[in-house]
Amino acid sequence: MKINKKYIFTYLILAGFSAYLISVMLSAVFIAPLETDKGWCLKFMEIEGPNYAIERVCTEFKDNLEKAKHFHNLDMIDRNSNLHLGVFFFFLSLSTLIFYFIPKWYGKIPAINYTSDNTVANFINTFGLLLIINYVVVYIISLIIGYILPPPSEWFPDIFDAIHTNQVAAALLEAKDIASNL
Repeated sequence: MKINKKYIFTYLILAGFSAYLISVMLSAVFIAPLETDKGWCLKFMEIEGPNYAIERVCTEFKDNLEKAKHFHNLDMIDRNSNLHLGVFFFFLSLSTLIFYFIPKWYGKIPAINYTSDNTVANFINTFGLLLIINYVVVYIISLIIGYILPPPSEWFPDIFDAIHTNQVAAALLEAKDIASNL
């Protein structure tokens, strides 16, 4: 197996920073959770969730607005997980192109190359290593960069803060509209 460490290290830094910027931008633009009031839930019920974990579920809300906010926030959690998966698969596709297919098309040895005679086994082994690299890029390096840099609200362009504020206001209006119809 041949691994070109210089290319991989450079990719980790550049892609990790890019993944961080993308996640900050998507959080500002697409994810608008709503703050709930204190005492938003009057009665909780414990149920067995996935993997036999006990989850607390609200069965009685303070009012219809808090109920609408709660269900809006649950939708935002699902959207957030889908966005993270989308970012992960984007960088997985990008790294597969950069480290495997583009060098092959140009007749060069890929930056990550297994030397087995079996082409399918080479691709599967390379793809497994690329999965690990992308986990490091999307989750670990972008998390480290998030700790190093100041909060995005201090350095990110003001337009994203304005978009986020408008998204929250629109979501709150929608929750109020839903609550009035309940």
